[in-house]
Amino acid sequence: MGISGAIPQAIGELSRLRILDVSNNSFSGVPASIGNLTRLQRLFMNNNRISGAIPPAVSDLSQLRNLDISYNLISGAIPPALGGLGQLHSLNISYNNISGAVPPSIGNLTLLTDLIMYKNIISGGIPLAICNLTGLSELDMSSNDLTGQIPAELSNLRNIGALDLSNNQLHGGIPPSLSQLTGMYYLSLHQNNLSGHIPADIFLDCTILGVMDLGSNDLSGEIPRMASSDTLADTFAVLNLYSNRLTGTLPRWLANCSFLYMLDVENNLLADELPASIVSGKKYLRYLHLSNNQFWSQDGNRNLEPFFAALSNCSWLQKVEAGDVGMGGRLPSRLGAMLPRDMWHLNLELNSIEGPIPADMGDVINMTLMNLSSNMLNGTIPTSLCWLPGLQQLVLSNNALTGEIPACIGNATHLGELDLSGNALSGSIPGSVGTLVQLTHLFLQRNRLSGAIPASIGRHAGLQHLDVSSNHFTGVIPDVVPSIVTLNLSRNQLGGKLPDDLISNMPQVQTIDLSWNNFTGAIVAGLADCVKLTVLDLSHNSLSGVLPASLGNLQSLEKLDVSSNSLTGEIQSLAKCTKLKYLNLSYNDFSGVVPTTGPFSNFTILSYLGNRRLCGPVVRRGCGTRHKRSWYQSRKFLIVLCVCSAALAFALTILCVVSVRKIRERLAAVREEMFRGRRSGGGSSPVMKYKYPRITYRELVEATEEFSAGRLVGTGSYGRVYRGTLRDGTMVAVKTPKVRRMSDVAISELLELGILCTQEQASARPTMMDAADDLDRLKRYLGGDTTATFASSLGFSSTTFEDIG
Repeated sequence: MGISGAIPQAIGELSRLRILDVSNNSFSGVPASIGNLTRLQRLFMNNNRISGAIPPAVSDLSQLRNLDISYNLISGAIPPALGGLGQLHSLNISYNNISGAVPPSIGNLTLLTDLIMYKNIISGGIPLAICNLTGLSELDMSSNDLTGQIPAELSNLRNIGALDLSNNQLHGGIPPSLSQLTGMYYLSLHQNNLSGHIPADIFLDCTILGVMDLGSNDLSGEIPRMASSDTLADTFAVLNLYSNRLTGTLPRWLANCSFLYMLDVENNLLADELPASIVSGKKYLRYLHLSNNQFWSQDGNRNLEPFFAALSNCSWLQKVEAGDVGMGGRLPSRLGAMLPRDMWHLNLELNSIEGPIPADMGDVINMTLMNLSSNMLNGTIPTSLCWLPGLQQLVLSNNALTGEIPACIGNATHLGELDLSGNALSGSIPGSVGTLVQLTHLFLQRNRLSGAIPASIGRHAGLQHLDVSSNHFTGVIPDVVPSIVTLNLSRNQLGGKLPDDLISNMPQVQTIDLSWNNFTGAIVAGLADCVKLTVLDLSHNSLSGVLPASLGNLQSLEKLDVSSNSLTGEIQSLAKCTKLKYLNLSYNDFSGVVPTTGPFSNFTILSYLGNRRLCGPVVRRGCGTRHKRSWYQSRKFLIVLCVCSAALAFALTILCVVSVRKIRERLAAVREEMFRGRRSGGGSSPVMKYKYPRITYRELVEATEEFSAGRLVGTGSYGRVYRGTLRDGTMVAVKTPKVRRMSDVAISELLELGILCTQEQASARPTMMDAADDLDRLKRYLGGDTTATFASSLGFSSTTFEDIG
């Protein structure tokens, strides 16, 4: 702590004092007598607890060359009188609570070489007076509230080596004139609102540039493709362009920067091949950040081997961020041996990497974070991961991993986050998980795990988030430590009663989801002790009893879902939950009036479905009288409806049967009428003669004038149609079918005769004489009789030997 209290007044009596260093103490005040030290040249009061404004007496120290009051509690504005310290070379007021604008008088400090005022709340624009301090070698105004644009006049500071204006609210473009600062080796403008393109000349003219930090702005366009590669090759080390809107590819001149230490282009719109050629041989490269762009692997995004082979030569490499870049292919089988042993951070999430996780990943012994989530990895979890002594975060979620969780996982004793969710893992949770005393996050949801949840999980003193939902766990709720914040056991097969002592032992819990299980009994009153609870979901269980009145003490509750249970009683106790935004009490047996004030004013009938004993305007059901079901909901109506439906179906069936029989009888009568006349002497009945008269071929020839072309009506695929006039004046249409073989005619007539002879009713069958008559006609036809004709059940035909073409 050092010396505390105020600096003694007697300090002013040391009139010949040239250097005063009271830094790294706990002084809280500066006496006015310090202004008597007129020969003082160096004053160091940094790292104390000095509060209030900058002491006015400091402005009287006319010989002062170095003033450092950083890391204190000083507030107020910069006094304009400081501009009178004409001999000042270095001014450091950083890490205080100094506010207001920089006074123009600061431009009078023409001998100033270092002006450091970062981490304050200085506002306003960058004063042009600073641009007159041509001797400045370092200007640091970062982490303030500066607004406006970067003055182009900063190019007057030709001796500047380090310029840091980061973490402000500056806007506009980066002045191209900054390229005139040829001696600048450090430029940091990150976390502002700068827009436009990156001036290309900066990389060409600033030949000793080592650090370029323009991250977290709104810059667009491409990264300049040209640079002073001959000189930057030996100086350029850091390129931070993260969180902009840059497009195009990575500049190839980076491959010549042999001292490249950090390359960060995360969160842009770049599209390029993975930079194997750029990082190859960069033994000083420590940080490579490519995430949230588009980088593909070689051979049509199928070959990751060249990229990881290039990384194997980066012996200092510690951190690789390449998530959500769209890279595809399989991880090299010897990836663990290829990666530098000092690497501690590997993030390849949200890509299209397939195949198994290499078995030798445990060879990267310093790994603390490994994130391979949201890929297409398959196979089992390598047991070598269990032996990473420093592993703190293992995230393998949303893949297609199978098998069991390695029983040796308990050997990764520093593991704080284990996320294996969204896979196809089976088996039970290993009991060794209970030995991970530093575990704070355990996510196993959406797998095929079964068995009981190990009781040892509840022994983790620091466990904050436990999610094992959507599995096949059975048994009861395990003991949970008081530090738990999120507890999600939903969509399993857990059962039993809710333990009162367990629920009340979670004072920090914010989310409890036990839905879609088999829990029974009442909702425990101990939930009221979970004062930070915001989400409570107990839906789709078999809970009974009433809502505890103590639920009204949950002042932070925002979501409550107890739907699909067997709860009873009234719901007025929830009126005190003033922050409630979602409520679902559906499909229970609640009763009483639904309130319309307080938090209930936000909910509709959808929150109360299936509770027939609730009443009030919200559920559209009156109170004070017994609810009477509508007539169409009564049991009598349902019985009558069923009986009537059955009777109607029976009547329709009988009607169909009778109709079919009538149609068959009618068809039989028609057949009998048509062929009744065929029983006598080869002639036809009067009806047959009336409806289907016999016409000889000669009569047809005469009627159609020997089938002349003038009588032709039309030609189709089945033959020709002629119009004719019989001797009695009857108009007829004669169709001559296209018959190619005599055998076809004979077979057709025989088949027709056979069908007639096999009719069910005797009256419809031809007599022996009729059949013999037709056979005789067929014989004469086959013998060449051109007058032979045949009767047809569908009319008549006049097929003769002459028709055969």
